[in-house]
Amino acid sequence: MPAFTGYLCSHNHIKKGTHTFVIDRGTITGRKSILNIEMDNKHEEKLTIRIGGPAMMVSAGTICIPD
Repeated sequence: MPAFTGYLCSHNHIKKGTHTFVIDRGTITGRKSILNIEMDNKHEEKLTIRIGGPAMMVSAGTICIPD
């Protein structure tokens, strides 16, 4: 979801400010999750997002991005 939110925010027609939306993922029979996304679009390189909602953990990991 962070990459998708960043993609949405990269469009010039998205105005500055805080935007909220909901993503309904999966199917009723498996891996159903509804995620609440909030992004603070400041038209800067860094984007602040908050992701929450009921979801089932299926895996965990980390990503290291060098400076």
